Amino acid sequence: MHHTSLLNVCAGILNTFLDIVSQSDQDSKTLPVKANGSRSYLFLSLLKGWTEKALEDAARMSRGHYEIYGHRDLLVTSLCRLLAGATKGGVYRTMTLPSYWTDSNLGSNGRFLTMNKHMARQGLRIERLFLVDRSFHELTEREQEILEFQLLAEENLKEKNFKVMVKQIAEEDLATFEKDGTLVAYLADTRSPFPKPDKCLCLNFVSHGSFKWLNGRKMIEHSIKKIRYWIPNDDYRREAFKKSNKGFTEKWQNAISLKEYVEDKSKSALEDLLSNGSRYLNSELNKTPSDEEGVG
Repeated sequence: MHHTSLLNVCAGILNTFLDIVSQSDQDSKTLPVKANGSRSYLFLSLLKGWTEKALEDAARMSRGHYEIYGHRDLLVTSLCRLLAGATKGGVYRTMTLPSYWTDSNLGSNGRFLTMNKHMARQGLRIERLFLVDRSFHELTEREQEILEFQLLAEENLKEKNFKVMVKQIAEEDLATFEKDGTLVAYLADTRSPFPKPDKCLCLNFVSHGSFKWLNGRKMIEHSIKKIRYWIPNDDYRREAFKKSNKGFTEKWQNAISLKEYVEDKSKSALEDLLSNGSRYLNSELNKTPSDEEGVG
């Protein structure tokens, strides 16, 4: 998505607002007079307020930076609109964590995942890389459920534009990703692994974390509070984008498919069952009569 394209969209929205306000200003003169003799300017005031907000947003966008914060519904709606503005043949690449997809954040099987599937059917390529620090069967049940929904979405799309990979990294590296606010995703109008920065719209999550004990280990539970959209339109941002995208590409190339990662659960469970069964059988075979009858 070009920088100029984003500004054109913004300009179009502003012009629409201004046209509506101008028309409303004229229409307000013909509004019925109330009993107290005053005209109602409710809608005019409301539209002017919206216009002022749109002008403020446009000023931020013109600098290649825009932030949205508030309730999760507002954040999810903004992400859905981002995907809705994508072009056929483009790509949405994202490096994420299972904890970002809880029902209090993006939602394990909610609107945003539905929008992902819809846009994949429309020709947008979705490439999602989950970072984890342990095997599937060691994740919490909630994390497993999140990944299973992603796998189901991938397998049910005949267009094959939805690809999910998993990269297992060290726990300290995962903490660094969470702390540094690394680039979470970008939307580009080309599927090249190294698109031109000025053809991309990037986003970061700003989240709050709290420690909780789950499955006998200390874990960070995230709560996404803000989404920062930005365009790599200066030297600093271009270099930041290139560095983040290089890291994504390296991890993607060394990752395994989500299907392979999830199926490791069954394999591990079977291995545990066989191992436990073998130990039990050996202990039974090695028993002596005195073991069974006791000594007394």
